[in-house]
Amino acid sequence: MGSFVVHNRKKIFPGKYLRDAMNANDYLSKNLKYFDQSRSDILPIIPKGANKVLEIGCGTGATLVHLKSLGLAKEVHGMEWVKLDEAHPHVDQWFWGDATDAINDLQDGDYDVILCLDFLEHVADPWRFVACLHPKLSSHGCLIASIPNLRRWKVLWNLAFRGRFEYAEDGIMDRTHLRFFTRTSAQALMNSGGFYVDKWCHSPFKMGSKGHILNALTLGVLRDFFTIQYLIRSKKK
Repeated sequence: MGSFVVHNRKKIFPGKYLRDAMNANDYLSKNLKYFDQSRSDILPIIPKGANKVLEIGCGTGATLVHLKSLGLAKEVHGMEWVKLDEAHPHVDQWFWGDATDAINDLQDGDYDVILCLDFLEHVADPWRFVACLHPKLSSHGCLIASIPNLRRWKVLWNLAFRGRFEYAEDGIMDRTHLRFFTRTSAQALMNSGGFYVDKWCHSPFKMGSKGHILNALTLGVLRDFFTIQYLIRSKKK
């Protein structure tokens, strides 16, 4: 498996953004489920016939292995801040370390798809990070992200009526989040850095969940208030 080594050369992105925000103990204290989820919800916006896919903040690599098993990627690379014992052996190459450093060592034009699933909100300057990913994609490549929705009713209720903006171990108010987005600002992020959004959708509801029921009762008019995150695909201009 590959590894991440910082070379002594000029970097296109100053590192330590993740390391300055939290430490390894904060990250590794999370339950294994946090790192080991296969994101089948992104399948509708994954392009067919990708030769090489990179996922940044991929956890154990479960999503990458799933894409490969479905024939949606021929070769998969994973990038993760801390080396996990459960890292999947069927990921073709691994990069370990701060992603804001590691992207400097990727080859330009090397990837057809780059995934940032629940990752960009952990970066101090996600706008600059997105711009730095642009040259790493092939001419027909795309960037796919899932971004939590701060406008969800529960967050607004706690803030407006309870006067609380409290962090949690995971979810929208994950204590390791540095940035927060609504649909408008998430799309603005994915429209920056030489990209344009060509497809997006709300994250799907679990059948019978509170969000699913409330959305049905309001005929979908208030969908943004019940959405946990947005799935957004951007292409190079």
